[in-house]
Amino acid sequence: MDIIAWVHANCKFAMPAPSSAQQTQTFYHGTPDEQAGQQILQQGLVIPPEEKAMQNGFMRPVAGKVYLTPSIQYALIYALGGDMAGHQLRPEWITKSRYGYVFQINGADLQDVQPDEDSVGELLYHKNAPYWLQNMAERRVAPNRLKKLLDGEYAYFASVGKQLLRVMSPAQKAELMTLGGHVAHTGPTKPSAAWRVDRSRSQEFARDGSNFFQIAEKVL
Repeated sequence: MDIIAWVHANCKFAMPAPSSAQQTQTFYHGTPDEQAGQQILQQGLVIPPEEKAMQNGFMRPVAGKVYLTPSIQYALIYALGGDMAGHQLRPEWITKSRYGYVFQINGADLQDVQPDEDSVGELLYHKNAPYWLQNMAERRVAPNRLKKLLDGEYAYFASVGKQLLRVMSPAQKAELMTLGGHVAHTGPTKPSAAWRVDRSRSQEFARDGSNFFQIAEKVL
């Protein structure tokens, strides 16, 4: 192993700043919680959730992170509270929160980003990870955990992704972010636009989110 590869594999570094390509990119953040959406509109910031309010287990978000996606389809899933575009939501879901929200964040406003841990796991699962990531996973991750990921247990996408992100260099994180996928931003982010999603109209949305901007109500 050459010295550059050894450093990448064995040393911990700070997170990278957004690349020039990311700075011209548009990201989205979705929430199905009407109260949370209203709070973001009032404060003008998408703020990481408090640790005490975060779920436990492998799917627990990383503390202090705001999760963003370049995909309006994926943001819509979050706004609806599930992969329900094109389908009617259960009445109790709508009673709990009639409206979800999607916020647009400009890449130029991001400062400190890394790949979403789920996206790291997805690269390994779909077998399109860079050679160094595959090698890192085989060396760093317990075989039984890696097998569960490769068998498609989604909780292990996040768990293994978190484990590997802790030992990646900024260059490696930046390379993964050039492959697309979702990102995690450290600290609050300022939305440049926002849409309110009427969750009672979930069946009207196309599965790929292609008619999102025709149905959702722009509120910012």
